Amino acid sequence: MAALRDNGVRLLAAALGTAIKPDGPELALHDVRLLAPVAPSKIFCLGRNYASTAPRWLPPRWRPLGLHERAVNDRRTRRRHRAPPPSLSTHVEHEAELAIVIGKTARFISAADASTTSLAIPAPNDVSARDLQRSDPHPTRGKGFDTFCPVGPWIETDLDTTTGVRLRCRVNQGLPPDASTADMTYDIPFLIE
Repeated sequence: MAALRDNGVRLLAAALGTAIKPDGPELALHDVRLLAPVAPSKIFCLGRNYASTAPRWLPPRWRPLGLHERAVNDRRTRRRHRAPPPSLSTHVEHEAELAIVIGKTARFISAADASTTSLAIPAPNDVSARDLQRSDPHPTRGKGFDTFCPVGPWIETDLDTTTGVRLRCRVNQGLPPDASTADMTYDIPFLIE
């Protein structure tokens, strides 16, 4: 692991989840190959936490929808996703998302203690086969193809999401809908709890 510094990276003397000390050698950014910053054992997805995208029939303070736990395959590198064959899906969309890295084994975390377990925010690309999502009662298949959640190439360790961080994704010159963390119904500590 390394810390991004101006036009280069400085290797870290500690692993993710421990005290981060960027005191290793410094390398030029063009001399390194960027991989996914984390290799998660699972990705748990929540839905309908942005007021602008929540259905109008939901009450004002509803609970976020726990969609599914994504299988983690082929995410150790940040290579682009591969669309499924047209025989499986013909409507694939991309969304910029917010993710929280839980840096150590934890259980029943309170919102007050959330900052002691989460240490970084990567930028995943939530790829979805919308036609499969519409035809299935559960979104797992439409979001579960092995390259449908590329992450990285880095994580942000000092980001205040309460101030309204903009999330957006560009795909082939187009710009799918974007969102702001200021529009979240529930904040990150609540979601971790």
